[in-house]
Amino acid sequence: MPSPTDGEETVDEEKALLAVSTGVVLSEAYEGGSKASEDSDKEHMVFARHINTTGTKDGGLSPYIHNIDGLELGVHGHSGYSSPPVEKHSITTNAKTMGDENDVLLAHCHCQTVRFHITRPNAASRLPQSNFPDLMLAYQAPIASEQEKTSALVKNPHDEKWWLRPPPPPTPHQQQERNGSAAAADGLTRYLAGTCACRSCRLASGFEIQTWAFVPRANIYFHVPGASRLVTDHQEITASSEIETDGTREREEGEVEVVPLDFSSLSDSGLLKSYESSPGVLREFCPRCGATVFWHDRWRPDLIDVSAGLLDAPEGARAETWLDWWTGRVSFIEDVESGRCGDPARRARALVDALAKGLGAIGGGMVSQD
Repeated sequence: MPSPTDGEETVDEEKALLAVSTGVVLSEAYEGGSKASEDSDKEHMVFARHINTTGTKDGGLSPYIHNIDGLELGVHGHSGYSSPPVEKHSITTNAKTMGDENDVLLAHCHCQTVRFHITRPNAASRLPQSNFPDLMLAYQAPIASEQEKTSALVKNPHDEKWWLRPPPPPTPHQQQERNGSAAAADGLTRYLAGTCACRSCRLASGFEIQTWAFVPRANIYFHVPGASRLVTDHQEITASSEIETDGTREREEGEVEVVPLDFSSLSDSGLLKSYESSPGVLREFCPRCGATVFWHDRWRPDLIDVSAGLLDAPEGARAETWLDWWTGRVSFIEDVESGRCGDPARRARALVDALAKGLGAIGGGMVSQD
């Protein structure tokens, strides 16, 4: 968006710019119908740096994406041209490794219209049945002759509860603390999480990469406010209180009822909006700020994809005491150029390939072929 004063230094450049979600850019038109010859080697858009990493505490996905197309990406704590680079974040965590079954992890959208919490895995967490996700086993075999075998494996013939994961490896000090309670620490205390580059997620959110955590519906509890909390954009929130859960203080307006996740009742209440992105597949989002919240379908109704960016873990955005991030694959990476052409397709491919390379460098992420 051009500056109203044609670039005079007195104009705040940031206020004269619009931010565009690159996931919805499908093609680029150039004046005259094609790139001018003198600009034929220039990109109109480039991925240049990570911004606003301070709020993530752990860097989010920035530690996995180091450079794109040979351009080393800087890491900046805030947005803005004057924000100085910061030290790159580590991909390890020193947070606690043991999860008590009474722990809860709070989650909310930006405007806090949507608020819920998840609990640690329990007996009910093992009840869902589900195929393996494309995150773990690519639905499209790289070799056509292997498609039948791949399809059979995807069906999860041994009914593995792949979404339930062990705690992170302990530090030496934590290992000493665990020695007296190894039985409790050896359980499955986390959920699987991963990255997705499918066309549907990209167009629904606007972003190139969507992060999902796979959580049983039985472990998700919604915070339903009383009448004083059901407000519109033009109303003020007045009544408030605070509750403390697992050492974390959460602001609550009015009376709040904590209920098991029930999509039909929440949709009727107006706290969630649903969009059927394909037959039998529903995506929930906040009706006020638009945050992506859930993905679920009719084939596995009791295992929900939770938008990982909403989780408010004290250790950081990756919530590694609760989530085990799959490093073997970016889900639907083959779909990244779908519906795109030219520079947007090539640019998106470079970004997602960089993410896949960074994740792969961590190791792990293999499914048994037996």
